[in-house]
Amino acid sequence: MKSEVVQRLGGFDRRYLIYGEDVDLCYRLHRMDLQVYYLGSVVMMHRHGASSGRQKRTYFTAVMQKESRYRFLLAHRGAAAAVLYRLIWLSAGTARTAAGLLATAALAPVGGGRGGNALKRYLARSAHTVSWSLGLERWTLR
Repeated sequence: MKSEVVQRLGGFDRRYLIYGEDVDLCYRLHRMDLQVYYLGSVVMMHRHGASSGRQKRTYFTAVMQKESRYRFLLAHRGAAAAVLYRLIWLSAGTARTAAGLLATAALAPVGGGRGGNALKRYLARSAHTVSWSLGLERWTLR
């Protein structure tokens, strides 16, 4: 990308902590009537988890992806769209947490089954989705 284009765009949007900054940049390029190309023949190596892998919380990636999409909607579609997005995830997270609790209750009489740890991770991720949708995940703020 030419430096004058980067200057016109103002570079990457610093509101994104992690995830989504590339989508935001491409969206702003498109809004300026500049071309964004997909080159299927180009191979790029991505070191999975190079940034998020340092986080000990297993739900970090899932929550931060939602947070980045929320910030994108807030920036480009307005507060109503961003709030609706959070409400949708509140509903989904609540339903998933309830389903996980029901599964836990169903498995408890038979010793928890072999998927006990996976179910705990599922519940933690779902609970953090609910917490994020209510604005309670303070570490996503900056």
